[in-house]
Order: sequence, then structure tokens, then C-alpha cells
Amino acid sequence: MSYINITVPPFPCFIFSGNAIYRPGDNHPRRSSIPCFDLILVEEGELYMTLYNKQYTVSENCVLIIPPKVPHYGHRIGKQKTVFHWVHFSDAVTYEISETPVSNHSKHPKRERTYDILHDTVSLPIYQVLNKDMANQALSTTKLLETLSINLFEQSHFSIKSNVNLFHQQEQLMRLLNIVSIVPMDSDTNDIAYKCMQYITSHYAEPFQLSTLAEISNCHPTHVIRCMKKQYGKTPSQIANHIRLQRACEMLKIKEMSITTIAYASGFSSPSYFCKQFKTAY
Repeated sequence: MSYINITVPPFPCFIFSGNAIYRPGDNHPRRSSIPCFDLILVEEGELYMTLYNKQYTVSENCVLIIPPKVPHYGHRIGKQKTVFHWVHFSDAVTYEISETPVSNHSKHPKRERTYDILHDTVSLPIYQVLNKDMANQALSTTKLLETLSINLFEQSHFSIKSNVNLFHQQEQLMRLLNIVSIVPMDSDTNDIAYKCMQYITSHYAEPFQLSTLAEISNCHPTHVIRCMKKQYGKTPSQIANHIRLQRACEMLKIKEMSITTIAYASGFSSPSYFCKQFKTAY
């Protein structure tokens, strides 16, 4: 799992934000010259993004942060409607990319004078899946930033006296980054949960056992459950069922597909079990 470790102060500054809707058949364009950080939050559907030669499936409640001027592109055409939000913030900060989050809390020099500035490091995962509460908070914050961006754009183009509080914009950006930042002491938990979530997302249509997740994360099955519940609020089996039901709902829109076909294609062991889970969820 890769992290963007930003040294603060200075803190990142908000630039602009917005949203986009991709239809089935659309693909994210290839870009390499965006001179700022680009935070992407998917509200509905999936984006298939590649950066640093690594492929990411950015689905509902997922966040992807692209560093300045890093080449990235969509490696796969979308099969469904996808709604996502983006937030640009400045690169006027010192940062590095690493495979582990960094903290300087234990390395602070002693403050000799009251006006000495002490620096710290904020770690932002390049990719992560937010739990439901965190995703709702992040989504409401990005939508507020979009509203502030629209107001500022209209005022700058129509000579309207600005009533947008720039500090309010910055406050919301800090709130968003706080939501998606990683507490270093939880890095092991995050890494285990991330590896398991990646596996479940990629293999939801295949039968899997808890022992498989324990093997790929190199820890005890009980610890896998604990990490997944702490990070996402659900057990691995609950997450798998949720993903399978989402895929099944997409397939139900295709009239030619039978319930039996949909049940097996989305990873359920039988049509009857699929129907039971569907009725419970919806």
C-alpha cells in the first residue's frame, strides 16, 4: 500500500473541485500534466485507473489521490454509470511517496522558543476504501467544496462581490484530508484490511474462505476479521455479500439474464441463497 507523506506546515491549499458522470463505454483520459494533487472520490459505479504502473479499481466509497504531474489513465472501459467527485489542492508542500505511513511525533525537537515552528508528517493513502460513515462525511464535504467552487467561479466571471469565505474553503479541505488521512499507529490494521479488501473486490464471484484472506495478509483469521471490522465496519463475509449484491443489482437491469445466471455470476452459491440475501438487504 502506497502513501503520500506530506510535511506540514505549510499545509495544502484548496484550488478547485467538481464532479463528473461517466456513461457505460466511457474511459478516463490519459493525463500527465496536472500541476496539483487530484483527490477522486467515487459515489457510484467504478473507475479503472492506473498510476505508478499499478491498476486500481476505484468503486463506491473509494478514494484515489494522484500526486502532481504523475501520469495516469483509465486502463479499462466502464461498464456502468459512474459518478465521482474531484478536489484539486496545491503542491506547494514537501512530500514523498512510500510504502508505509510516516510519523514524526516521536522525533520532534524540543521547542526552545514559543515561536519556533515544529514540523510533522501527514500520511495520505494513495488508494483506500472508506467505511460507510467516513464515506458519507467525505462525500458531504466534497459536495460543499463544489458549491463553494461554483460560487467563486460565478463571482469571478460576472464581477459579483465575493461573499465566499476563503478560510471556509480551506477549512473544508482540511476536514476532508483529516477524514482520509491515516493514523500511523493503525498502519498494520490498514494494510491488512486493504489487502483483504483488494482480494475480495477482485474475487467476489469466486468462493473463498477466511483462511485465504489470512494467508494473503500473513496473519491469523481472527485478526483478519478484527482489522476488517475496525476499518470498514463489516466482516469479510458481510463485505463480500455487499459487493455481490451490488453486482447482482447491476445485472438485474439486463432483462436477458435469468435469476439463476445472475446468482452464480455474482458469486452466490445458489439462486435460493441469493434471493434470501437480496430480500434481507432490500
